[in-house]
Amino acid sequence: MAPMPVPAQPAVLARPMEIDLDRIDPNPFQPRQYFSETEMAELSASILQHGVVQPILVRPRGDRFQLVVGERRVRAAQRAALMRIPAVVKEISEDEMVELVLVENVQRENLTPIEEAQGYKQLVDRLKATQADVAKRVGKDRSTVANSLRLLSLSQFIQDEIGHGNLTPGHGRALLAMPPEVRDKMARRILKETLSVRQAEKLATSEKQDSTTKIAKPVVVDPNTLAAEERLTHALATRVKIHRKGEGGIVEIAFHNEEELERLFEFIVR
Repeated sequence: MAPMPVPAQPAVLARPMEIDLDRIDPNPFQPRQYFSETEMAELSASILQHGVVQPILVRPRGDRFQLVVGERRVRAAQRAALMRIPAVVKEISEDEMVELVLVENVQRENLTPIEEAQGYKQLVDRLKATQADVAKRVGKDRSTVANSLRLLSLSQFIQDEIGHGNLTPGHGRALLAMPPEVRDKMARRILKETLSVRQAEKLATSEKQDSTTKIAKPVVVDPNTLAAEERLTHALATRVKIHRKGEGGIVEIAFHNEEELERLFEFIVR
């Protein structure tokens, strides 16, 4: 894929203007769902004292505006009972909206691990971008983006627990190493016993081994093969195993020392 162009920083290309808060519609691509009550109260108090220092970014939609960047500032301004807010108004595509709002939140570390993963997925899906492209755009390592996206394959229950901070992304990756049918059960155990990530990883290893043992099918050996093994064992005076592979196979002859190997060699080639 050709290098993806980095969008210009629109905030420096237009002068801010005051617009009515009740004319601003939310950004439908906002990845952030949770806003700390404490943070919002502090920001609202700061706005009451100093005003909105940094303008928000919106795009025009008829006689209204759609928010691009600045969700926290809008909410805090509403909470502070302001009527208007400074904003940069610029024509911006939906693809740019997705990218700008994600970059702002990731850089400020405002997102939960699940919100961040959902934001990366939006970029991958909308821009048809690779994980490496997304990583470059948001200033992260590709492995960071890849590990983040993997969390979205967990159940909604586990995603919610990670989103609420009850489980960490490390716990999530440990659960991903387990069979899907036991992940919720193991997640509840991790929560109940307050297991660390290292303990969860050990639990995953143990569960994987148990699962492999449970699904292992007993090996059924053909009676004719067993009879042939017994005859060869008797003839060579050492253990012989026959491993079938389709129409062919391998004959395995055991020896315990160099002298026995020489005896078997002379017996077979004479």
